[in-house]
Amino acid sequence: GKRIGPAGEEEVWGYTFPLLIAYLNRAGELLDLRTHKRTQRWQAPRLYVPRPLAGAGRGGRRRGETAFAVITEGEFKSGALCQALAGRAALAGLPGITMSKPLWGDVLDWLLEELPPGRPVGVVFDNEDKGTPGLPGYKAEPAKRHDSELWARLLAGRLARAGFPARVGMLPDGWRDARGKADWDSALRRLECDLTADSK
Repeated sequence: GKRIGPAGEEEVWGYTFPLLIAYLNRAGELLDLRTHKRTQRWQAPRLYVPRPLAGAGRGGRRRGETAFAVITEGEFKSGALCQALAGRAALAGLPGITMSKPLWGDVLDWLLEELPPGRPVGVVFDNEDKGTPGLPGYKAEPAKRHDSELWARLLAGRLARAGFPARVGMLPDGWRDARGKADWDSALRRLECDLTADSK
């Protein structure tokens, strides 16, 4: 996409055909559509909660049935975990790790709807090698290489103060791909491929 007009007031999409991500409420009704990796000018960032579309035939969980929650980074990660855990956990994805601060009210409201206080919450963001020159995530300043863990710990502390025992999870370094990054969706996809290959 690109912005056109004297002040860039109009947005035009060319032949990119961006992936659209549906944000649904608890009833499975559409709240918003967002293009992947781009929030439109008129949209505010929001917490993504993977939910079935209304009429899809899958019932939702009742609040007391959920044993734990996981907060990830991004829609695809929380969606991948939703498929892998098959409804056993409450899952949500922040549109960026720093969004835990401005979206704190949304995070807390979602948890209070989904999880009785006292149940555990895991905060597991991406694991990226930021210390190796040449990799996409490289940060020249060593102090800037730990932002994912820092934001995860800040969110976990805030959750604990709100009555939800929270832990920070780290994806293993061994899950990193050739670009030096490990995330839930890529790791679960590789696991699925490995399991499929083993079954043949």
